Amino acid sequence: QIAFKRSGVSELSLSKLGAQIFSAYGGIQIESNRDGQRRIKTVEPPAEMQPRLAPGPLGFRLYGGDLLWPSESNSHPEPLSDTDLVLTVSHPWRPIEKGFLQMAMYLAVLLIGGAFATWYFSKNLLEPISDWSNYSEQLAKVGTGSSVELPYAERRDEIGVLATAINSLIQKVRDQMLEAQAERENRLNEDRRKQQDELDNRLQNLQVIGHEIRSPLQALIALHRDPSDKSHRYVARMLAALPHLLGGEATIDAISARQIKASEIDLAAFLHEVAKNAGSADIDDVHYAGEQEGVPCVGDPEMLEDAVTHVLNNASRHRDPGTPIELSLVGTDTMVGVEIRNRGAQISPAIAEKIFEFGFSTVVRQGEDGQGFGLYVSRDYVRRMEGVISFRNHDHGVAFTIMLPRIPKVSA
Repeated sequence: QIAFKRSGVSELSLSKLGAQIFSAYGGIQIESNRDGQRRIKTVEPPAEMQPRLAPGPLGFRLYGGDLLWPSESNSHPEPLSDTDLVLTVSHPWRPIEKGFLQMAMYLAVLLIGGAFATWYFSKNLLEPISDWSNYSEQLAKVGTGSSVELPYAERRDEIGVLATAINSLIQKVRDQMLEAQAERENRLNEDRRKQQDELDNRLQNLQVIGHEIRSPLQALIALHRDPSDKSHRYVARMLAALPHLLGGEATIDAISARQIKASEIDLAAFLHEVAKNAGSADIDDVHYAGEQEGVPCVGDPEMLEDAVTHVLNNASRHRDPGTPIELSLVGTDTMVGVEIRNRGAQISPAIAEKIFEFGFSTVVRQGEDGQGFGLYVSRDYVRRMEGVISFRNHDHGVAFTIMLPRIPKVSA
């Protein structure tokens, strides 16, 4: 815009023409070199735009929602043709972000909304789930008689509906567990009752059998009163064992209840009689080649015969067909005993420690009789006679040794 003064001198006014530059936070300077004199004139923006170019106290400015940063060398001089004027446009402020305030407000609203959503989500969903996880540990520990319910069932939102459904499911599962437990206990009680009835029936049968057997045995012992009769010992042993086996006690207790009757035994004469009468106990080919008499020891004759018979049965069961069982005297200064040797399978180390245990049987072939009592009875009887029973493998089979306290010979 050019205004003319009365003197005829023209005046160039750029306040309004530079409105777009001022809106872009720019400034305008006019330099002239008339008559060799250099003059610089700064074009002042309109009054309403002057705050846009005001300096910032913090080195940057926030104006009209825009973030402004100071710019040091951002000017553009432009000579005007056919004049001695140079027009310079400078930008003391550079917009970093247009609409920064609006964006900051949007971001603040977003952060506040996100924080509120996080709090709401944590308070109304994550916290109930965390509490439920703690209650799940309690559910795993409590018994069927205890009652544990998930919290938040009183809420009216989805969490409350879920808690109510889970509590209902827990109650149904607990009821089913109680029913299953009651049914299992009923079955166990019924099984126990059946087992007790079976045991009672067996005991009654044994008592009847014992009563029926006792009379014939008493008649037999009356017929074989002579101790030299080889049948006398076997009948006497059966009569002695019958009261203990029919007393209603456990098998181990019945074996241990037998009273020991210690006396002097001539072990040599005893082994001679055992070898001679072994065939009567269905144990064939038993040989004894030692002394015939004069080897005294202390023990219960009936218990010793039972112990030796059980070992003979075991040796006969595991010997090679057609091979004999050999009896021989062994002894030390204080002990004397018998070694029972067979030819056949050896005892493996895997069962060596179990061979004398109650109920352990070495029977492996079908049709053989083995209850796991024989060697246990032998060890129990020998120990109660203050003796020792042991075994060892030899080159061709197994040798069992029964040792009893020796009675020293009295010198004349």
